Amino acid sequence: MRMLAEFKEFAMKGNVVDMAVGVVIGGAFGKIVASFLNDVMNGAFITTVVDFVIVAFAIFMMVKAMNTLKHKQASAPPPPSEKKCVECLSLIPIEAKRCRHCTQLVGA
Repeated sequence: MRMLAEFKEFAMKGNVVDMAVGVVIGGAFGKIVASFLNDVMNGAFITTVVDFVIVAFAIFMMVKAMNTLKHKQASAPPPPSEKKCVECLSLIPIEAKRCRHCTQLVGA
C-alpha cells in the first residue's frame, strides 16, 4: 500500500506530467509533419490534423484535472502545531508535556 502511495506522489509531480504531455504532443505533431510531407495531395493531411486536435484536447483535459486535484491537495490546512495550556492559556508546542510559562502538566 505504501508503494502505491509513493507511486501516486511520483506520478503527480509536475515534471513527470510535463514530460508525458511533451512526449504525447510531440508524437502527434510528428504525425502531422509526416502526413503533410506524404499525404497533402490525398486529403489525408486534414484527417491527421483533426486527430492531433483531438489528442491535444484530451491531454489538455487530463492535465487540467490533475492540476485541479493538485490544487485541492495543496489547499488543505496543515495540522495544528500548538495547543493552549489549560491553566494559563499560553500557546505551547503540541508535543509539550509541561507548559513552559506556568509549568502545569498539560498531558502526555
